[in-house]
Amino acid sequence: MVFVAALASSVQAQEQPPVAGEAGVPIPRRTKMVKPVYPLEAQARGLRGIVILDLTIDKNGKVASVDVIRSIPGLDEAAVDAVKQWEY
Repeated sequence: MVFVAALASSVQAQEQPPVAGEAGVPIPRRTKMVKPVYPLEAQARGLRGIVILDLTIDKNGKVASVDVIRSIPGLDEAAVDAVKQWEY
């Protein structure tokens, strides 16, 4: 049983993606940036704020996944749509 638990723990550690700036992984440089389109409804309501996103970048420099860390309802979708087009 102990061996199985240790093996499972080892497999989970291998599945974690590398983190930029840690363990020799270079910090990626963005080569393509697309600005978000300010939603008309948000503009009409005077909605402003900063949406904070957590990105996972694949080996080809494309954004593989986006998680919203700090949400501003009405702005999140525009931020995510723009960031999905970024390249590194």
